[in-house]
Amino acid sequence: MIRFLSLALLLSVLSPATQAMAQTRTATGQQPTAQAEKIPTVEEPATEIAFPVRLKVGNKGASSHELIATGVRKKTIFRVKVYAYGMYLDTAAAAPLVQPYMKKTTKKLLKDREFERALLSGKAGMSVRLVMARNVDADDMAEAFDDSLKPRIKGFMKKSTPEETEKAMKTLETFRGLFTTKLKKKDELIFTWLPGGKLHTRIQGKDQQVITSPALTWALFDVYLGEDPISDGGKENFVKALPKAVEKAAAAKKATAVGASR
Repeated sequence: MIRFLSLALLLSVLSPATQAMAQTRTATGQQPTAQAEKIPTVEEPATEIAFPVRLKVGNKGASSHELIATGVRKKTIFRVKVYAYGMYLDTAAAAPLVQPYMKKTTKKLLKDREFERALLSGKAGMSVRLVMARNVDADDMAEAFDDSLKPRIKGFMKKSTPEETEKAMKTLETFRGLFTTKLKKKDELIFTWLPGGKLHTRIQGKDQQVITSPALTWALFDVYLGEDPISDGGKENFVKALPKAVEKAAAAKKATAVGASR
């Protein structure tokens, strides 16, 4: 098992030589039947919950998102750990969107609203994988998301008509309806945002209905990567690791282009 330290470590995990040496386990992704290969995992240190370095996402696992960083959702004044989460990204699609900002320091990027808008533009797919660190009732989980998403959706729709805003808010009701059973410790939830505002959801190993809503999908990922994230540490981990992930994606694209030209 590999503990999460930095993206430099993550990139070394992804290299073939290190993969051969690393202790790995079969990872649980959105397509369990496609997980015959052993995918390396990174451990979120506060909860010791493992995250595969890649997720097969979308319709029949057609796309692959790479783990960028992990974080922990804590609640109440006692800072109880509710769940650990891993943030995944289609780095190839995201690279041209965020490259103009990659020379900035982590400190500056954390305050850069233009960088956030580029990252959360919906032009590059991303996923967040949640693993419960404790038992949570379905209603409590739905209410927690409702509290975080409702004001964000309203903010996203502030220049829209009342009718458009009402339609967007109804997608939140649909999202709440996905939580029908108690979530137990180690249960998994995966949310994937694909271009076009499509939200794919998998709860406790079961695919839920796809919700098409740019407002809802933006709001959900703004919870983790926006101006007021639920975990400052989780967002900082992501922003700190992103430049090397983008650099790796750009290098891979260049190598592919050179190979194709031969």
